[in-house]
Amino acid sequence: MRDNGWDTLLSKVIEFCVNKHISMPNMKDIVVLKGRPMRSTQQVTYYHCFYVDLDCYVIDSILQELNDPFFLETTTELFTCISCLSPRDSFAAFDVCKLQRLAQFYPSNFNSEELLLLRPQLNKFLMLMRIDEAFFNLKSLSCIA
Repeated sequence: MRDNGWDTLLSKVIEFCVNKHISMPNMKDIVVLKGRPMRSTQQVTYYHCFYVDLDCYVIDSILQELNDPFFLETTTELFTCISCLSPRDSFAAFDVCKLQRLAQFYPSNFNSEELLLLRPQLNKFLMLMRIDEAFFNLKSLSCIA
């Protein structure tokens, strides 16, 4: 996206603005940056302002966050915990400990008492799913809107 996506994104934004009758600045015009003295300000175009100062900055910030070892470790753990909800092979991947860990990632949704009650509830859920014929041979869970 950083190397090849800008021109595509910009053309879609321009098309959207034209269709909605929204005025767009000429990307070659010079931007007057507010809050800086005119004499000491570097003159930049709207294109530079949007591409370098905004688009590249946002992409670099996202990349930095994704490359953070803590972020990767946490994300991997979240995906591992979520994968325990797979209904394949009569919920063979179901793991109460991992699901309890998943709940700990959401402290605003589970207080300490609810976390203690979670294990027996999950065990009961698993038992009910495995004996209910409606859940035999499931490949995935889906939401119906």
